[in-house]
Amino acid sequence: MAFLFNDHEFYRNFHINTLTISRINFHFEPITPSEKDKNMNSTEEKLSILWVCVLFNMIFADIVGFMTPGFLESVIKGETGFEVTQELLLFFSILLEIPIAMVVLSRILPYRWNRWTNMIAATITVIFIILGGSNNLSYVFFASIEIACLMAIIFLVWRWKHIPAATLP
Repeated sequence: MAFLFNDHEFYRNFHINTLTISRINFHFEPITPSEKDKNMNSTEEKLSILWVCVLFNMIFADIVGFMTPGFLESVIKGETGFEVTQELLLFFSILLEIPIAMVVLSRILPYRWNRWTNMIAATITVIFIILGGSNNLSYVFFASIEIACLMAIIFLVWRWKHIPAATLP
């Protein structure tokens, strides 16, 4: 692809001092990542997508839970079955931040840190889902999908093999 820029009047109008541009060539070559890059990126992308799925299911489980008749009224009256304190809200916020952070961390952490962080975060999140849930059918439905995604995360990182750069052609 070539473009000719011989119109000196054009450059003078825009106060461009360089008048010697005569031809610009654009040459595009496909970028072919190494086998290591393909393997690492596909696993990291799968992990990130699974964390997004967990996150959306958590959000929609809460939204649908708010639609349960009488739930919002009981929360407004403070009849939740336990005392809601600032410390408790901070604790729940930290637990909910885990999937949010893992969407990004699963893409940027190095191999070893990525494996362990995903394994620990998925385990903590499974425990949080099981212990912090309700017996509403909608919650059980969302929780089962969340747990299936988290088990897939654990399975992926358990089987994830690191390919050293020295073994690549």
